[in-house]
Amino acid sequence: MKKYLIIITTLLLISLIVGCAIKFNPAELQKTDKVDEVSDEVKESDKKDEPEEIKEVDESYFTKPIISFMSGKKTIGSELDSGKGIYDLHIKGSGKLSITDASYNLVVEEVYPNVMGSTDYSVRLAIDKGYILDIGEGLIIDVYNAIPIESNSEIKLSTGYWLVGSDISEGKYSIKLSNVYGSNASISIYEDGELIDTSYYVKNDDNDAVADLNLLPNQVIVISGISEVSFTEKN
Repeated sequence: MKKYLIIITTLLLISLIVGCAIKFNPAELQKTDKVDEVSDEVKESDKKDEPEEIKEVDESYFTKPIISFMSGKKTIGSELDSGKGIYDLHIKGSGKLSITDASYNLVVEEVYPNVMGSTDYSVRLAIDKGYILDIGEGLIIDVYNAIPIESNSEIKLSTGYWLVGSDISEGKYSIKLSNVYGSNASISIYEDGELIDTSYYVKNDDNDAVADLNLLPNQVIVISGISEVSFTEKN
């Protein structure tokens, strides 16, 4: 009996010694931590080397109209499901276009003349749900997602609302007008909602007219009755 007790006791002591040695071997623990750290670094470097997924741009997003409107009153949110956003309105024909917001405040009012040949008119503006487009007889409106403005030495803006710092950079510009169709055509500059400068041009007499403008960040340029205004940056 004593012999068996001595054997059992000896085995228990050996188990405890081996267990303690495994549990409290700092060299083994440090080695394991280092391997884990290295493996994590390898994983991160592998991620960096992986080529980024290239997403194809659907050209129809900008090149095809979302919807086309005939004459009549159209409410944004029912006819145009996408609702709030910035859009380019391409106008065909002749007649009057009025746009009011959800509180019936006038946002845009343009009268397009009946001219010989094809003339392209467009309006860029932010449209929200509840806006009403009152499209006169003889007009067709194609609504597109707004195309980003390319940054180069000459920027061309049409009728509508344009933000300095987003659509066009701040700075000094010389401007030139093309196809002034409105009888009270204008280029107005707003800052913090306040009108700070307006230049009026009369149809026909002032086609190809030139002027200088100094644009500051977050100002809003409002163009009315002019198909195209070319902005060329001055040094």
